Amino acid sequence: MARVVGTENVLPARVTARADGLATVRVGAATLLALDPLGEGAGDDVFACVRAEEVSLEPPDGAPTSARNRLAATVTAT
Repeated sequence: MARVVGTENVLPARVTARADGLATVRVGAATLLALDPLGEGAGDDVFACVRAEEVSLEPPDGAPTSARNRLAATVTAT
């Protein structure tokens, strides 16, 4: 049974590298490491999907986590 949780942000991206089932993708000014279901060459235009339930906020001086991608951000409202 499928279930929907949270909101998914879909962003245009370009694959810059692929290795070991992972893709390095460029999304705007950010570079992200993502699961790669396609496994083909670099240079492909794709969509990067970021699910809200997979995002966590941490202070900049927080302890390292197992998060694959870390991006600087500013919280503007709570």
